[in-house]
Amino acid sequence: MNTIGIFGSIFARLLRRLESLLPRRAEISAPEIALGKVAKVQFYKLDELTTDLICCEPTLDVGGALFLHEDMHGWDDQMGRLATLPGFDADWFAKVAFPPFATCHTIAFERA
Repeated sequence: MNTIGIFGSIFARLLRRLESLLPRRAEISAPEIALGKVAKVQFYKLDELTTDLICCEPTLDVGGALFLHEDMHGWDDQMGRLATLPGFDADWFAKVAFPPFATCHTIAFERA
C-alpha cells in the first residue's frame, strides 16, 4: 500500500471514530416555538457536497434566532405549526428546494 492509501485508511478510521462521538442528526429534536414570539421565518439550503440540507431560522421578537433543519425530530410538526402564522408563504419549499446546491434564501413570514 502506498503512502496515500495508508493515510486515507487512517483518516477514514479516525473520521468514523469521531462521528461515533457526535449525536446523529435524527437524534436532535427541534425545540418548541412559541408562535406569538416569532417575528420572522427564513428558509435556505446548506450545500453538503452530495446533498442539500433545508434549514429554517425563526427569529424571535425578543431577539435571537433558532436554527432548525429538516433532519431534526419534529421538523414536520414545527413546519406545520409555523405554517399557521398569518400570511405565512405556503410556497416556501418550492422557492428553497430548486435549483439544487444553491442557497435559495427566502422569507416565508415577517410580522408587521
